[in-house]
Amino acid sequence: MAAGLIVLTLCASGCSGSNPNQPTPTPSPTPTPSPAPPGSDPPAGPSTPTPAPRVAKTRFVAFGDSLTAGVISAPVSLTLTLVDAPNAYPARLASQLRARYYDQGDIVVLNEGKAGEFALDGKVRLPDVIKADAPQVILLMEGANELNVFGRRGVSRAVGALEDMIKDAGRRGCQVFVATLPPQRASGANGFGAPYVEELNAQIRKTAADEGATLVDVYPQFDVSLVGQDGLHLTEAGYVRLGAIFAAAIRQAFETAPPT
Repeated sequence: MAAGLIVLTLCASGCSGSNPNQPTPTPSPTPTPSPAPPGSDPPAGPSTPTPAPRVAKTRFVAFGDSLTAGVISAPVSLTLTLVDAPNAYPARLASQLRARYYDQGDIVVLNEGKAGEFALDGKVRLPDVIKADAPQVILLMEGANELNVFGRRGVSRAVGALEDMIKDAGRRGCQVFVATLPPQRASGANGFGAPYVEELNAQIRKTAADEGATLVDVYPQFDVSLVGQDGLHLTEAGYVRLGAIFAAAIRQAFETAPPT
């Protein structure tokens, strides 16, 4: 009797055939979301960005001496950074305004500070700056060098020049914010004007009221710890604070509610 040939076919799990004895799995039903309980909040949708407030003036020129230009005095040594415009108050102010009014891309704060300038020299320089920069608002802070060189006699010199600058800028279509000076350290090498700062500031407040300028009263909002060891110039933290003081004055004068 001839031997029979037996052929075995082995099928891996990937073969397409089915086992007739294997039950067909039943697909699980798709779960139906349960209805929200009565009185509950509906599911949150995509968030809508909060509209930013608006500011009516967007082009500013900061005008003054080394306190505007950004001469930094170290807090614990007599080291001076002669010009540090990125850390000066106009740059700090610009950053704060752009962060708050983020829907307005045209906010400009130009730094027209000149280290060592007397207010009388600033009066001569201001018309050309206004012509070149076309600001809507002048942020004016001068007079420290008059005090440091002339002492009490510098008060009247500085006030007269500030009064002339306010009038000139107004005639040229600019609104003026005039600032009182921050304190000085009498013990510092450059703090010669410390005894006369409050006297000058009292005159600046009066001049602002008489000439219709907006007063930015820096002095009572400024701690002497923010003045560097040279007695006159500010620390980096001092310029941050000065920028915040000007930003608050601008918000009060020009901010409007966001559009509905």
